[in-house]
Amino acid sequence: MAKKVATHQITEKECRQFKSRLASIRIAQDFILSNLVGQTRFYFYQDGSAVNWLEVRFQKNNFMHLCGVTYLGGPHRFWEDLLNQRLSFESIRLKNDGSHCRNYKLSRK
Repeated sequence: MAKKVATHQITEKECRQFKSRLASIRIAQDFILSNLVGQTRFYFYQDGSAVNWLEVRFQKNNFMHLCGVTYLGGPHRFWEDLLNQRLSFESIRLKNDGSHCRNYKLSRK
């Protein structure tokens, strides 16, 4: 069973920060849609002398998690609302672990 992540309603300050990053988030969404959705990628890594792999399947429903938010309509609604520029900021909940801030920093690099 998945661990429930603690969240809070987005504050006015956080909303301004989120909105300032919307263009970058949409660029990331477009890239993922064009290059990754529906595909499986394998990532190989070495663990001691063994070579292992991790299989990753990219789906639209995973994008909300990458943004570090939850959305009252769920991950599919988040994807569609963002894609159609109908995002409801009142429906955004930020993860209390600060992952939304870390993910924003990654998207700017």
